[in-house]
Amino acid sequence: MFAQRFADLTGNTPGTKPWNDYLTDVTQPFIQDVLDGAGELRIAKSTPLGELLAESFTRRLFAGQAVGMRSLTGPLLILNSTVSGHPAEESALLRGREAIPSVSGDPRTDCNQRSRPFSSLAGSRLVFTTLNTDAGFSTSPDPKRARTAPADDLPDMRLPYTVLRPGAGPDADIDLAAAAALNANFPPVFPNARVRVIDARYELCPRRSFYVTDGGATENLGLLSALYALREAVSEAAPSTILPPMHLLAIEASAVTYDYTEDRGIGAATGGSKERVTAGLTQELLADIRTELATRKRGETLEVHYLPLPMAFRSRGGLGTHWMFAQTFRVADPLLAGAPNRFMAYWEGVFSHHPRYEMLTQQDVEFLWGRLFAAQGDFCARPLVGTTSPTPPEARIQQVQSWICGHENWDDHIAQPDWQVSAWNRTVSSLSAHRLPP
Repeated sequence: MFAQRFADLTGNTPGTKPWNDYLTDVTQPFIQDVLDGAGELRIAKSTPLGELLAESFTRRLFAGQAVGMRSLTGPLLILNSTVSGHPAEESALLRGREAIPSVSGDPRTDCNQRSRPFSSLAGSRLVFTTLNTDAGFSTSPDPKRARTAPADDLPDMRLPYTVLRPGAGPDADIDLAAAAALNANFPPVFPNARVRVIDARYELCPRRSFYVTDGGATENLGLLSALYALREAVSEAAPSTILPPMHLLAIEASAVTYDYTEDRGIGAATGGSKERVTAGLTQELLADIRTELATRKRGETLEVHYLPLPMAFRSRGGLGTHWMFAQTFRVADPLLAGAPNRFMAYWEGVFSHHPRYEMLTQQDVEFLWGRLFAAQGDFCARPLVGTTSPTPPEARIQQVQSWICGHENWDDHIAQPDWQVSAWNRTVSSLSAHRLPP
């Protein structure tokens, strides 16, 4: 949505109609549209549930008109999805060995049989992008070389990418709403969605089918794809070219859990391990890019700005799911260790005079976030007063501000402000130094 309205938004200041319309549109109840349509007969037949999400995006964000990715004129866009099922040829271990029955003996008429999906490379990437190249990504091998290429030392131990870009023909565009819905095809609510790809390299059966789910199933920030593309761009830059200052903004709003519980390893197995592996790969890619920049000896730099929402909004309640903008939010103190149970948490809060949570309205949250990401920074430099909330908000807003900015807890320990506060101040200072608008 931001990419589609880029010129209009960057040509105006926050508070003007384009920005107000943008904020209104992106907080529409898209998931409610999906729930309302889940009982339709077409859903009971063959239409995937994700189609309802794409239709909601089209109706609410693009005034009911189909918008192709080819029409985007602002920054380049990458929308990630995660592969759940793929053609057999994607896998070195399956290629030429798959047990697919032949009905007629003619490969051309057996294409439906050969389109059966496999899952040995589940977790790989299928991306929709306006990049003009797929160089830099580990793509599937050329089928014409697959049988003659030397054997891999570690077959299938890679992160393969299938890169889809708008083509030049009238039917070769990519619907922006559909790509965005696939990017948000959240499991297990949405079933895997089928993406049909025409690959001319496969002369007998060019129509190939992938099944995909939410991009965050592999890596939630989407940084890997951006870093692969950036690394390739830097490595291909001519030695005589002076690259502009580069800034990588990683904006995080995912729920986070840091209170330890005995879960028999489920937390590490289902989410924690994946995050650590992708985080390690992210750091390796950043190191590669910075090494390449240093080798060029042109004084070129890459600055990374990690901008997570404060812990108060991401843990122990907080923002919760991003599917709908709730009417109220339960925001808890993130700086206190978790109490053994809810009963003790309540009474400890009563006797210590430190409330453990506050209930914020939509207006309160908009007010706080507006200050957290204000162009001048300095969220903790002054008390926050004044808002459009219909009830006096000062006490609860100042309480949440104290949790974000650090406060004296039960053990008379002064906690440090949330990471976001100093990170945003550094971002504002850095972008201002390079004359880039925050």
